[in-house]
Amino acid sequence: MAEISVDILVIGAGPTGLGAAKRLNQIDGPSWLIVDSNEVPGGLASTDVTKEGFLYDVGGHVIFSHYKYFDDCLDEALPSPDDWFTHQRISYVRYKGLWVPYPFQNNISVLPKDDQVRCIGGMIDAALEARVASTKPANFDEWIVRNTGVGVADAFMRPYNYKVWAVPTTDMQCAWLGERVAAPDLKKVTTNIILQKTAGNWGPNATFRFPARDGTGGIWIAVAKTLPEEKKRFGRDGTVTKVDADGKLVLLADGTRVRYQRLISTMAVDALTAAMAEPKLSQLASGLFYSTTHVIGVGVRGVRPERIGDKCWLYFPEDNAPFYRATIFSNYSPYNQPDKTAKEGPYWSIMVEVSESSKKPVEQSTLLKDCIQGLVNTDLLKPDDEIVSTYHRRFDHGYPTPSLGREAVLQELLPALLDKGIYSRGRFGSWRYEVGNQDHSFMLGVEAADNIVNGAAELTLNYPDFVNGRKNDERRLVEGAQLDGSSDGSGDGAAVLPAPSCLRRPACAVLPALSCLRFPADSLPAPTSSIDLPIMSTQVAPTIPPRPVKGSKGSEKAAAHGLSQLSDLPPRPIAKRLDRSVSPGNFPRSPLNEPFNALPLTRATSRDEAAQPDTARRPSVQYLPSVGQEGMEYAE
Repeated sequence: MAEISVDILVIGAGPTGLGAAKRLNQIDGPSWLIVDSNEVPGGLASTDVTKEGFLYDVGGHVIFSHYKYFDDCLDEALPSPDDWFTHQRISYVRYKGLWVPYPFQNNISVLPKDDQVRCIGGMIDAALEARVASTKPANFDEWIVRNTGVGVADAFMRPYNYKVWAVPTTDMQCAWLGERVAAPDLKKVTTNIILQKTAGNWGPNATFRFPARDGTGGIWIAVAKTLPEEKKRFGRDGTVTKVDADGKLVLLADGTRVRYQRLISTMAVDALTAAMAEPKLSQLASGLFYSTTHVIGVGVRGVRPERIGDKCWLYFPEDNAPFYRATIFSNYSPYNQPDKTAKEGPYWSIMVEVSESSKKPVEQSTLLKDCIQGLVNTDLLKPDDEIVSTYHRRFDHGYPTPSLGREAVLQELLPALLDKGIYSRGRFGSWRYEVGNQDHSFMLGVEAADNIVNGAAELTLNYPDFVNGRKNDERRLVEGAQLDGSSDGSGDGAAVLPAPSCLRRPACAVLPALSCLRFPADSLPAPTSSIDLPIMSTQVAPTIPPRPVKGSKGSEKAAAHGLSQLSDLPPRPIAKRLDRSVSPGNFPRSPLNEPFNALPLTRATSRDEAAQPDTARRPSVQYLPSVGQEGMEYAE
């Protein structure tokens, strides 16, 4: 039975695992290995190809970024301008036969008049109530009503979010929202209604990139190719069957045993605890909720209809379609569909997503048929359109639900795993949807690697609002290795943590420190959870001897501490004041030391002033007349 020993083992070759491997390869310090049960890297950001040649991502993925390091790594993997297309997001909500520009709550100006009245009335009520509200919303549903009003809540927010999350909005918390949901501006909404205007694009993905070829999965295949082949094990050779956390050992399906010092796992955390065979942690992880996602694709032969146009992705709150979102996938790249199959093209394609959970069951046997009918109901397909290809794939773990009990579970589960040397990170590894996009997921792996090796703070995991509210350009991909030169955590108020001594490189190999790894402590907001940043230090605090004692009891106290005789302190001096030197008396006297002259001060006057006759002195007090005598002061 083969055995491998590495400093850091990475499980999973999706964006998070590849981010960790990319950073470890750049640092070129600790030994590492990345494993995955799939032959092709990409995880939940991979792409499938039908036998007819239509491409479908395993979900609605596009590239937009909060991090320059993420951009650098993708540009290194796909460096040519021809590798990418850049798009402006064209998104709509289907409502009562209308295409309402997204976000719905900012564009109620296009709704029927009755709906406008209900929505704007609800917004006004919400704005008035917000002025006197003294508590935070208890759940997502309360947040919706407080921010958008009952009208928008009933028309769009409640039904749409139930279709996405497969749970009622009352079962979800609202701390995850951040940049995910647009809060309407009542003044702008009212102005747009009066002027019959629509709002512009909103959100971080208003402009996005998409790879020209091979879909989103092609990005991660290209990133994986930048890593050394000898440090990758994909397929059956990389399938994890057991994790022995106490023994720091992972068993692979081919019988290989991998020993590690630290483990970065991107497995779903409930699957990880099951592989660890630890009932207590598995029971804890069972408190997390998730939804299943069905991805369905339809390939159509013919010219793309004018009604489809340049739309990107579309939202469906109503019950005339089982899907919550549709993507015109052929609009992202001309290479997402074949040039020809059995018949000459052109071709175009639609991809839709359907959620499923115990609170929202789905009839799988008829789901494809139901989705095609939903496309007809919403005018995306016509009954006589020629469908030449279909696709259906079910992903058990689709969305990590921000349920009401999520934080209580994560605050206990993630530190418990960290105590065992396991960094559980990624979309389902750390179970935080608010940092679950591709750029976030990638950086969760990068920052986990930096925390292990350099002791850097994991900002994306612990401060999602901080990283989402800025352009994070401190960390960059450059030539050569990078390692923090002061990994002992020194620095004035810096949020830097010490690296474990077992993984530190020799001092002679340390390269200049990365400024990106330090942030002044007072510049960081409070973490969104109470999960403490890990301190991976092996140093032991020194023993402090007892304070010396004075007097005859010194021997007794020393003996009580198991020490030999302590020297007595000398007695305190009796004289309280020290003799000071006296200044000599031969210095010239200062005029400030002259006795005070009590004579009145006079002002020198000119001869012209002296010649002037004395003027009458103004009385020091002006007496006001009594009642009834007003005006008598002017009688003279």
